[in-house]
Amino acid sequence: MLITSMYYTREEQPARISAWYAWNGVGVAGGGLIGRWTRDPGSVRRGLLTVLGYGIGHIQGALASWRYEFIVVGAFCSAWAVVLLLLLPNSPTTFRAFSRDEKLLMIARLRRNQTGVEQRRINWGQVREAYRDYKTWLFTLLGFVANIPNGGISNFSTLVIRGLGFDNFQTALLGIPQGVMVVVWIGLGALCNARMPKNSRTHVCAIFMLPTIAGALGFLLAPHDAYVGRLVCL
Repeated sequence: MLITSMYYTREEQPARISAWYAWNGVGVAGGGLIGRWTRDPGSVRRGLLTVLGYGIGHIQGALASWRYEFIVVGAFCSAWAVVLLLLLPNSPTTFRAFSRDEKLLMIARLRRNQTGVEQRRINWGQVREAYRDYKTWLFTLLGFVANIPNGGISNFSTLVIRGLGFDNFQTALLGIPQGVMVVVWIGLGALCNARMPKNSRTHVCAIFMLPTIAGALGFLLAPHDAYVGRLVCL
């Protein structure tokens, strides 16, 4: 998000952030599609590996199969980090693909953000000003209360679905609508933010929280044997 804010104006940022954030949903739905090909509902091992596909589930080595998942993903992330280290500019001023005039144009269009492009020193006056602003604390509270449930649901949703009585194969398939819902919901949020009057981001955020709160309450209060209803709430 910080990098995105270096290159795009405030008006442009929601759509750009939504564009790359929506790939979380693509990953969840894609994992379910890959899991559809395993056709082995009785295997806990392959059920855990549906997010990476059938190939890793067939690795027969000295380690448990799920450990190879972490090795493969970790190796890919490490390799990609090297690519970013070499190619990702620190700011528009160090973007090698642009001329000096183009860099000046990029910086000029970002002046409306009133945030600067890159700051290497801490301005303690700005820090004190931020801590004295009640909006800073409200934003902190929003992030805190939103991401505690988000962390649990995002990381352990497959375990929740299995706990409703579905097997590994069904759990993988049910990840598809979950991922699609993420993509649709993020896209709708960006669209509403673009269509509503200026300075409406907080309203969009509050409106989009309401179905989430309703789903959480439904999941909590529904009878334990209402697995379909609780799945919809999830």
